[in-house]
Amino acid sequence: MLIHNYYETNPKKLHGLYILIVSSLFASSKQFEMTRSMQAIFLSLLACLREFEKRMNADVLKKLIGLNDFSERQMTPLEISQVNNCEMDLIEANNFCINLDLPFQYTQEIVQPNLSNLPKEIAMNIEGQLIKFLCVMLCSEHCSDYPPELVAAITTNLAFQGIEIPEPIREWIQNVSENYGNSVVEAAQQLLNEQIESIIPKHQQ
Repeated sequence: MLIHNYYETNPKKLHGLYILIVSSLFASSKQFEMTRSMQAIFLSLLACLREFEKRMNADVLKKLIGLNDFSERQMTPLEISQVNNCEMDLIEANNFCINLDLPFQYTQEIVQPNLSNLPKEIAMNIEGQLIKFLCVMLCSEHCSDYPPELVAAITTNLAFQGIEIPEPIREWIQNVSENYGNSVVEAAQQLLNEQIESIIPKHQQ
């Protein structure tokens, strides 16, 4: 969401996309008091890009992300400086507030505590699916068109995929759907399905 808001206030691209991604994740990790170094985030991004490179045109991906090579390496002093500067630009674009309403907050507060009664393997599979669906939804430029709680609810519903949903989670999903109405919910679900089709290989859906 930090990046979405940044692009809304800065239509002219000032930073490479990979710098924006590292900066936003680095800033968010501070917000949620999670220990994630800038270098660790950068290495995770490179690993994701190497996977994406197997599924789409490498030249297009490199041009889009702003990197010519996705090999594992250390960040350069220039990149570290760019991330620090970009972090300030992101915070400014978000009115000096990074305490944003995010889908992950709802899944952490509502979904995670209610998975404990499920078998460990099933719970881990649901968590993995949920994170995957949240990430592909957040990749869309239209994600910010929908309330974060709704994004969390529709991705949670899909993550269970035939597994019985615990009652507290099911009631929450139902309440969220009723609050926003069928047309908004269906539009958000359609966007999620389109994102899954375009990003996730068939055998992993």
